[in-house]
Amino acid sequence: MSENPNKRLVATATLAVLSAVQVSPAAEPAPYRHANEPIGTVRQIYDGHLYPDIAVNTFRNIDRLFPTRIVRRGSDVSAMPVGNSSLEDFSFVSDGKTYDLYDVLSLNRVSGLLIIKEGKVEFEKYLLGNDEHTRWMSMSVVKSITATLIGAAIRDGHIRSLDDEIVQYLPRFRGSAYDGVTVRQLLQMASGVKWIETYTDQTSDRRRML
Repeated sequence: MSENPNKRLVATATLAVLSAVQVSPAAEPAPYRHANEPIGTVRQIYDGHLYPDIAVNTFRNIDRLFPTRIVRRGSDVSAMPVGNSSLEDFSFVSDGKTYDLYDVLSLNRVSGLLIIKEGKVEFEKYLLGNDEHTRWMSMSVVKSITATLIGAAIRDGHIRSLDDEIVQYLPRFRGSAYDGVTVRQLLQMASGVKWIETYTDQTSDRRRML
């Protein structure tokens, strides 16, 4: 099965964007330099019918297509130390062919790459016109963010256990396919609920959400 190139492009940049938001010092937000770029529509995103440049513009202006809310960081911000790895010597072999860093970035249309090792930023690079201030749609990275917030909720006593059924906290799901599903099962994507996510399938559950 071929992978949606738009989805692949989204995933590669998100960690870099999240890191930039997390470690930036407090300041009045500057005008967003991508704000007036031409973008596509939601349906064009899901159909995969966007020219590469418009796809990039759209992914960094997703707040113009979906409702968004700014989540402010706290007052305590820890700066991450920066290493000096260039990855110039990075390479790997696949099917007898050697690939280096530049091959990986170009063949996968990577829009941003951030490598953190042992609490230190070892490599940070933005491409396709992005920089450390560029916003980017999170796609499936939000699953990791959600799992982190669930951990915080357990620590703070808002959720008692991962093995609690979700209807204890979301009673509106009683009587639905999610009745009986636990928090742990949701986090592991093992609810057992039938779900077809193929973006380009007009009959998929994902498309019906539009």
